[in-house]
Amino acid sequence: MSSKTHYKSEQTQVQMFLGEIGSQLAQANGFVQRQSKLGGNELVQTLMLGCLEDGMATLATFCQVASNLGIEISASGLHQRLNSEAVDLLRQVCQIWMQQNLKTVSAPQVLSQFSAVRIIDSSRIRLPDTLAEVFPGTRRQATMKVQLAYEYHQGQIEGLAVEAEKTPDQKCRLPQELSQAGDLVVFDLGYFDQDRFAELDERGVYFISRLQSQTGLYASDQPKQKVDILAYLNSLPAHITQGERVMCVGRRRKLPLRIVYYRVPPKIAQERRRKAKSAARTRGQTGSQHLLDWQDWLIFVTNVPVTLLHTEHIALVYRVRWQIEIIFKVWKQEMAWGTMKTWRVERVLCQFYARCLALILFHRLTAKYGHQVDWELSWTNALQQLKRKVSRLIEIVRCQFRGLLTFLKQLDKDFRRFARKSQRRKLPSTYDLLKQIRS
Repeated sequence: MSSKTHYKSEQTQVQMFLGEIGSQLAQANGFVQRQSKLGGNELVQTLMLGCLEDGMATLATFCQVASNLGIEISASGLHQRLNSEAVDLLRQVCQIWMQQNLKTVSAPQVLSQFSAVRIIDSSRIRLPDTLAEVFPGTRRQATMKVQLAYEYHQGQIEGLAVEAEKTPDQKCRLPQELSQAGDLVVFDLGYFDQDRFAELDERGVYFISRLQSQTGLYASDQPKQKVDILAYLNSLPAHITQGERVMCVGRRRKLPLRIVYYRVPPKIAQERRRKAKSAARTRGQTGSQHLLDWQDWLIFVTNVPVTLLHTEHIALVYRVRWQIEIIFKVWKQEMAWGTMKTWRVERVLCQFYARCLALILFHRLTAKYGHQVDWELSWTNALQQLKRKVSRLIEIVRCQFRGLLTFLKQLDKDFRRFARKSQRRKLPSTYDLLKQIRS
């Protein structure tokens, strides 16, 4: 896609989701029941641009943004409009925007074998204690958990789900809902579930997960014979640093999968044991010897054929999961993602989905830098650049999007000039290492 065509595509998307979708949905979901100066588009524009400027924006801030957009509304008037219909409207706009796929961009050869590379993880948002009945937490009184799906090829937020913190990650359905045959899903350990793995495997969806230490493993040729994987690994000669076996996973399912293992260097293993002991103490437990011995190994479970990913490549491909960790870190630093003020539940959810819209827009505008340039974009620096230009974007929206194309071109120049990561001098990035793999 040429630069001119790409700018035009971005212009069309921004104009559609800031200037059209809100009004279409508002009539259908009941947000607008009579003539109002704050229609669906105006709500989306006000809240999204307000949160892009400041994730913890107050009602007064939103009213100022609305005024700059040519909409005069009082703080009390806006407060009344942030109701369940507004929440549903913003949620639907998020869902529609996430469903709009971009043209697939180039990816490292080793990952281009998969139709999509999907990373699933969750983040927690602290809520006022008054919302404990709506979002019951575990250690905290009230906490919202957000399940997120990030697609690595396109650099896009592809799905999200909101739930109470005490809902286990194992119940998350995003991987099954979003994935199709030929996709690769990368899981954190909290999502380990043999029923999920069996369902994905039956549908032709590939996955990589760390192995849960208490999972039953059985010999592939004798499914009734249980295997002590740790005893097997500890019996290996010291010079063997990696390898794999096909085993049946789970007492109920006994799904044949590759068990891929790597010996951890002694210094790293020692640090892992220290963290394991600390985590056990936090839970009021004492780390078992089995748990401590487990820290000498990295063990993965996968259904990806060895013809697609060799033994030595599994751990490296799994490292792409850190992209979603970086996303959450940037969101928390730049958009106050992890906290909410003492607001009623409708205000909390409106603020949440408005932040989501702002961040989905950001990732849409930065997706083209993922795999098509010979340098790395700093999401922190790029988001700061976009936030500095919110006042200009508000002016463009007020003027019926005149000047949007020029704005996008200038934003691209600023990203390329001011939002590059510092050159790595010691260690190559995961992306650099992935590019070196040849199938």
